[in-house]
Amino acid sequence: PSSHFPTPNTHARTHRARTQHTLAAVRAFFPLYNLPAMKTRGKSARKRTRSRDTNDIGSYESQTEESDVPWRTKTPVSKAKARRKSTPSRPRVDFVSSLKEKACVLHNAVANRKTALKQIVKGVVKRLKKAEEKCLTELSNFMIQSSGSKKILSLTDVTSGDKEELEKDLTNSYDLGPNAYPLALAKGAKGKAAAKLSQRMQDFWKKLVQELGDTESLETVLSHCIEWLKSLSKSKQEALRYTSAAHAYWIVDALIEVSLSCEEEVVGKEKLLQSKKNKKSHKLSADISALQTQISSLQALMKSAFHSVFVHRYRDVKPVIRKLSLKSLGTWMKCYKDYFVRDDFLKYMGWCLNDADATVRAAVLDVIIELLDVEEEDETIVDLMGNFI
Repeated sequence: PSSHFPTPNTHARTHRARTQHTLAAVRAFFPLYNLPAMKTRGKSARKRTRSRDTNDIGSYESQTEESDVPWRTKTPVSKAKARRKSTPSRPRVDFVSSLKEKACVLHNAVANRKTALKQIVKGVVKRLKKAEEKCLTELSNFMIQSSGSKKILSLTDVTSGDKEELEKDLTNSYDLGPNAYPLALAKGAKGKAAAKLSQRMQDFWKKLVQELGDTESLETVLSHCIEWLKSLSKSKQEALRYTSAAHAYWIVDALIEVSLSCEEEVVGKEKLLQSKKNKKSHKLSADISALQTQISSLQALMKSAFHSVFVHRYRDVKPVIRKLSLKSLGTWMKCYKDYFVRDDFLKYMGWCLNDADATVRAAVLDVIIELLDVEEEDETIVDLMGNFI
């Protein structure tokens, strides 16, 4: 009888006793369905029941055929979502401890855009304080592996090995085609990936130089890196020459940024010293002297990188390396004109106006035009225009 089989809407409105009575009636009419005893449901369960109820008994029967207790049925989960839930989360990598285990972790960490560069740099500085030679080995491997080489140098190779012999071994270990190394400026998706990787490495050097600051470790680390880059830039392998030049120029970019900030501090302290003669005048004078000493050491490192790498690579046989060198020199002139806008550096721009490759000549002209836009009355640049153009 229909009186023993209430409508679905009745299920949503009745209390526990009426619900138990209804379940007993359903078991009597449909013995095939073994419905469990109904438990007390909260507000959320009753809301889900009301949303599924209909006024048609047939629809309720169809729901009952699909599931024993429709109001307690869980929402079906897709296989992909269930797989994601069952897959354990990846453990976080501690790069400070990982640097002790593998020599290639530093390169992989910098290349991974999901890793914070600040964390990587702190790990390198911490490693430098504990084991300086091992950290220098890691930096050497970082520069080599960024050129596409899979060779890993040992501590003995870096500290007491012959750099020329190691450079020959590295040259013979390559199996790359033209413009196939990671930092090659190719077109399309590969070009975008190379640009992003280049930016990451450039930011790494900037943060490392800033983190080291005016400590003695800065000169130790950069002198070691510049010496290695000088040796690698003489290789017969294009990937090594291009990559070593790029790293040397990024180091100069980082040094310029720190030097400019030091000069700003010097100007501020000199104004403060001239405005008031107080008890802190001796301290301000000492601070100014320390900053000027730091600027001189930074400029010495810039000069070392310039003469070690740029002087050889601005006339490289590959136009892409010559273009990279001259563009970098133009950037230095625009950012740090007090040091680089002089005859010692401008002459390289003038010489390259007669380069055999049109793209290199165009890059030089772009740099000169930008310099004239900024410094229209600079006699040094005007003399350059008169001598070479």
